[in-house]
Amino acid sequence: MSASNWIFPEIMVQKKKNSGLPEQILGSAVSTLQKWNSSALTLDECINDIRGEKAAVSILFLYFRHKNTIDTLICNAAAKGNVKSPLFEVAACTLSQALFQSGISLQSAVNVAVDYTKKKINPKLGNFMNALLRNALRAVENKDFPPDFPEKLRKRWNKLFGKEKAAAAIESCGINPPLCFRIRGIDEPPAGAEPIELNRMFRFYYHTHPADVLESELFKAGKCYIQDPATGMSVFLCGELPEQAKILDCCAAPGGKTVMLYDKYPDAEIIAADKSEKRLEQMQENFKRLGVKAKTVCADALVPEFEKESFDLVFIDAPCTNTGVMRRRPDAAWRFSLNRLEDTAKLQRKILNAMAPLVKRGGILLYSTCSVEAEEDQLQVERFLQEHPDFVLEDSQLLLPDFMHDGAFAARLRKR
Repeated sequence: MSASNWIFPEIMVQKKKNSGLPEQILGSAVSTLQKWNSSALTLDECINDIRGEKAAVSILFLYFRHKNTIDTLICNAAAKGNVKSPLFEVAACTLSQALFQSGISLQSAVNVAVDYTKKKINPKLGNFMNALLRNALRAVENKDFPPDFPEKLRKRWNKLFGKEKAAAAIESCGINPPLCFRIRGIDEPPAGAEPIELNRMFRFYYHTHPADVLESELFKAGKCYIQDPATGMSVFLCGELPEQAKILDCCAAPGGKTVMLYDKYPDAEIIAADKSEKRLEQMQENFKRLGVKAKTVCADALVPEFEKESFDLVFIDAPCTNTGVMRRRPDAAWRFSLNRLEDTAKLQRKILNAMAPLVKRGGILLYSTCSVEAEEDQLQVERFLQEHPDFVLEDSQLLLPDFMHDGAFAARLRKR
């Protein structure tokens, strides 16, 4: 599902650079990277415990933007070419900080890493960490490193979209995206905001000074919502609905699409469902703050407990490989594999099959992802239509990642 409600940490760290002592910052980044390396979790899931530590989160985003470069530096700097955890994570986070952050000197970054290694790992390994980092830094003196991108995914995108479009999308994945937000209602945006023309239904803007938005009265009043412009495509594609329509958002957390559905269909009966009780609680608090009238229900999209043919619109913002949102989730590029893609596509297919019976005759099944992979998007819809002849494709759209918006896919399917 979309990452649109997560404020990009490399922007936020500019607002509050001194968010902890250097060793604490390094320790938080190291433990989180260890968690990512030893699990199948996304970075977004791994940073749940350190979201308030903006400097540590920024280090992790920088690492994944330059993962191949940093991993290679560590391997080349070690005599035997192999550095085990947690020493690897200490070196990776330190090099990310030393090479790509301006708030700390190279000498200070190395000293912090050596002290951390002695105190938290093994006093005897301080000299090893010192030598490793200095070897790596000597190898890159006065060099510039553009963001990395996995070669296998690059070749795949070249084939899918053509080299020119793929190159533009890949370049956009390596930038720090500006703070994007949507104005709910007719109010004017905060001063300094620039409009983003992606669709005419929703008013999206970007701002180069996040604090001007986050500290504005509009934001505090819930009239300004942090959101990527690509999220509007799927809701726009829903089209017209009957008055007082009944809508199910079946994979609703974190709730950004539900808010848009409410703003577009204020007279509808909206149910926001998710299988995570914790995320539902967060949505409830958010809806209350924003004045959104939507019922939240704890429900698994694979085992729906709703009556058949009871919704005018079933909205599926499906779990996906996140290849459209790598500006905000740079680790997604390194998690991508054909096996992971196949497993994700199978899950999406199960959700589609489970949700289809809930749509009224004449109603809409809106399927969306924040992936740009054909197996999750166009091919997924084609297979669904072959297996469900009572549905027809009315419209679909694919957005590739751009400097001003994420990538996304959406398809409107009408039940005959």
